[in-house]
Amino acid sequence: MMNFVQVVCVLIIICLNICCFSIESTSNLESIRESYLNTVNELNQELMAMKEAYEELDREKQVLSNELEKRSFEIDQSETKQTIGILLLFRR
Repeated sequence: MMNFVQVVCVLIIICLNICCFSIESTSNLESIRESYLNTVNELNQELMAMKEAYEELDREKQVLSNELEKRSFEIDQSETKQTIGILLLFRR
């Protein structure tokens, strides 16, 4: 049979183990939290880089679209002038 001191010692050991487990568990949770936050931050940075690249491509696309529209207008004007010139030649 255990005496009072032995029982108290066992209870103290059990309490210490519970406290250590709790501290270790908290430490593990903090480690998991930090890892999660780091991953989220890395993914956010990649997402921002992709967004910036997309916006740059969108600007370039707009410039090219404007240039294409301008050239199409110039070609239309040139063809119109040629057609008018040919019509005037046939009228004479």
